[in-house]
Amino acid sequence: MSNNKEQPNILLIIMDDVRQDHFSCYGYKRKTTPFIDSLADESIIFDNAYTTGPWSPPSHASIFSGLYPSEHGVQHGHLWLDIEIPTLAEKLTDVGYETISLSNNAFVGPETGLDRGFSRFDEIWKRYHLGEAGFSRAGWRRTLRGFRRFFAINNKGAEFTNEVLINWLQNERDTDKPFFVFINYLDTHPICNSPRSFMKMFPEVRYSYFRMFKLIRAWTNKAAFASGKIKFSEKMWEFHKWLYDVAILYLDSKIRELYEVMKEIKILDDTIIIITGDHGENFGEHGLITHESSIYEESLRVPLIVRYPRLPSDLRIDNPVQLMDLYYLILSQAGIKSLESGREGRFLDMEKVINGEKSVRPVFVEYARPPGLVEKLEKMCPGYNYSRFDRGYQTIIVHPYKYIKSSKGDEELYNLSKDPKELDNLVMKDTENLERMRKRFDDFASKLVRKGQAEEPQDKGLTKEEENEIKNRLKEMGYI
Repeated sequence: MSNNKEQPNILLIIMDDVRQDHFSCYGYKRKTTPFIDSLADESIIFDNAYTTGPWSPPSHASIFSGLYPSEHGVQHGHLWLDIEIPTLAEKLTDVGYETISLSNNAFVGPETGLDRGFSRFDEIWKRYHLGEAGFSRAGWRRTLRGFRRFFAINNKGAEFTNEVLINWLQNERDTDKPFFVFINYLDTHPICNSPRSFMKMFPEVRYSYFRMFKLIRAWTNKAAFASGKIKFSEKMWEFHKWLYDVAILYLDSKIRELYEVMKEIKILDDTIIIITGDHGENFGEHGLITHESSIYEESLRVPLIVRYPRLPSDLRIDNPVQLMDLYYLILSQAGIKSLESGREGRFLDMEKVINGEKSVRPVFVEYARPPGLVEKLEKMCPGYNYSRFDRGYQTIIVHPYKYIKSSKGDEELYNLSKDPKELDNLVMKDTENLERMRKRFDDFASKLVRKGQAEEPQDKGLTKEEENEIKNRLKEMGYI
């Protein structure tokens, strides 16, 4: 049974696709997060927070399961969280929590089994989904129609999310139970298009339909970008970053809106607020656009801010943590001790880290080889060598060194203190640290044991119409 005086409410906010170094509370040049900045003196800010996988399904699955991608299996080729793996929502439901999810990402829901355990799972994106955008290989009329639809879609996510959640908080929730609310805001997921009033906040760049259309082309035809048929000037990259920064500013305002409502109904002091991202994003670094096929820092480092009056405040922590650690932090605050045996060396107790204890656990991130991707890229834009995309990656970080190994056996080694942009591969220059990091990598990876089924289920309980709707949404997001 629950005890509302003892168990806190939990609000977990994922700002999809946000990289840490574009938040002003982490020192970014633009004031992108004024509200989150204002929370700094009553929050914990983690300066070295990492995802476990550089795209949505594996990252969310790690948060919901407390496992690495190799363990929970939600990766390319198996986009499903197996029912044998208990979820955060299930565990909280078992001890009396009301569990609510509001998702704007079609990859976070019934399609991937990430809806399991929530008493209410609201796929917000369906409220404003208007069908396939239709940019690729289409007539101009259809393309322009899709272009208009795209704008409508991306302006609605946070607006609808807050509308639904605020109504629930004020009128529908069971006040005798603590709640766990999970939000996925997609408004920062490129391609971004925020309300015009927020664009005026950063007047040094002006909106351009031409540049927006070029950005959409690059996102929906990654082969043309990878092969160099679509090239971005420095001004084009600045436009892309500007759109992204405006979107972060917009979501910052929507989070402020939720905060003010919780303050008004007097539940702030009883609520853990966690603000983070599921992965980062590339703006041309290492020749990449989007966050796919990247295991570099810009895709891996995420913001992480935790506010809860019963935890320390006005605190910055440099000890590396990963998103999977939130699973154990949340459960421990809810009074659930759930560490299974055999996770020594892979489990980090965030409560102890918050209270000043140092952890020596390395950071470990995985990206599985996407089957069939190269064939799709070759069909889109033939005549280019796409082999760099035909592989998966695993990386281990023991500061300051970062070791990357691909599924093809390629290796990379970087000193992040001296080379934060990861441009100088030390594999042939620093054999001593290469051998040391190889050993750490092999030791850590060898202990990751796959849990659950080996194959993704054929029947996910979705109708054909629902499957087509999800497929169209993923096309709009640039995934297929």
